[in-house]
Amino acid sequence: MIVKENWTDEDFVKMKWTDCHIHAISFPDEKSELKLDIDYIFDPGIGEKTSKDRFWVSPCSLSFFNVQDLNVKGKFEEIVGFNIQQISRSNSILSSNRQNALWDYTIKTDGGTIALRASGFILKVEKQPVLNDDTVLDRPEC
Repeated sequence: MIVKENWTDEDFVKMKWTDCHIHAISFPDEKSELKLDIDYIFDPGIGEKTSKDRFWVSPCSLSFFNVQDLNVKGKFEEIVGFNIQQISRSNSILSSNRQNALWDYTIKTDGGTIALRASGFILKVEKQPVLNDDTVLDRPEC
């Protein structure tokens, strides 16, 4: 399976987030960017010789731009790694300079919720997907 390298907020309605594993979070810096290192599941498939579920998984970075009103709630300290259950967006408004739309994003995980307002996101595919027995890739660098 070959996928495009960059997915943006224009692709949002086509994207599915369930069970994408979060390896690391980098909180907003001077660029007001929130970055998550995740394993994105592109297309669940069936193994060729067994009925066991297999998954097309790729290491990716998910970055939100012009982050405002960041709110993190949960019991993250009790979890070693956690998974996204859903990402939703709502309440599109114009930015103060009236040049960009800002969205309210909610990232629901099995450990809590990350809420933020941002002008958009990009999912960068670090490596093309591999067919894997699990939804989590071994990423020793994280």
